[in-house]
Amino acid sequence: MLCSVLVELGTHGPLALSMGWDGEGELTLARDLSGSLPPRSLLLADRLYGSPWLLWELRPALAAGESHFLVRVKENLGAKRVQRLPDGSWLAEIMVRDPHTRAPVGTLKVREVRAQITVEVESAPQLIRLWTSLLVSCRMPRAGLLFSGF
Repeated sequence: MLCSVLVELGTHGPLALSMGWDGEGELTLARDLSGSLPPRSLLLADRLYGSPWLLWELRPALAAGESHFLVRVKENLGAKRVQRLPDGSWLAEIMVRDPHTRAPVGTLKVREVRAQITVEVESAPQLIRLWTSLLVSCRMPRAGLLFSGF
């Protein structure tokens, strides 16, 4: 049995739970939770959830609640950088493809933030890459995004 849990960051209080009794994958279970996001939320997620297809699918639920995402993404995901913003982040476009047919379904517009972080137990800084739907850098500067939970 797999499960996916949506928790509030500050208190770690559970907001919703989706359980997979029939072999559903974690991403499938996570999709079921999108309707449980409180209005005006910022969805934080790590690399497993940083897929163009999942973000594409979450857009309607996020928009309905005036919510946004900030996800860590893998280095090998393609993005076309469109415009450099004053805070050093980039507006980027990601071609979204259906994972079953590989057919293009649309373009996801994101703001891409790259940063080096230092982890005490590692000798060298680590490069992280984040995508967010918060596109206006003056409303949420790059530094603010980096301290949002990563």
